[in-house]
Amino acid sequence: MSWSIHLVAYACCIGLLPATAAIVTAEPEKLTPFAKRALGSLAREHAMCAAYTAVASKCMSQDEDQSLRHRARAASSEYYTRGQELARTAGLEPDALMSQAKQTAEQITTLLESHCINMPRVLQEHAQRCDRLMESPEERAAELMSEMRTRERQGR
Repeated sequence: MSWSIHLVAYACCIGLLPATAAIVTAEPEKLTPFAKRALGSLAREHAMCAAYTAVASKCMSQDEDQSLRHRARAASSEYYTRGQELARTAGLEPDALMSQAKQTAEQITTLLESHCINMPRVLQEHAQRCDRLMESPEERAAELMSEMRTRERQGR
């Protein structure tokens, strides 16, 4: 499957992102430290996916199907917006999320070696994680909370 076709399937799933609304509407003062750290990690993952889809949309500038590029941009915007909401809920500074998204975009661009023909390398690293995040954000949040508890028990 080409990376363009993969991204079409991926970008079409945008309607699944509002599932994070239940996580985002939690009252920060009622969250446990584990939950706050997990939401912070979830926010950072959203920033990473926002950067990934933003870079992918730039690679699609020469693509004949501009609707694909527009869907990728929409995905990037939605990831970023959700990430900011999650960051606020976790008590983090949303501007830090923007810095992380920019840094991730720079890393991805470096990995591409400024040539979109190298996009499959980026897909290997990010596509599956972002697809999963889009499809089941609550499940990912639960996994992160479990990981935080495990680290805490191990003294990390």
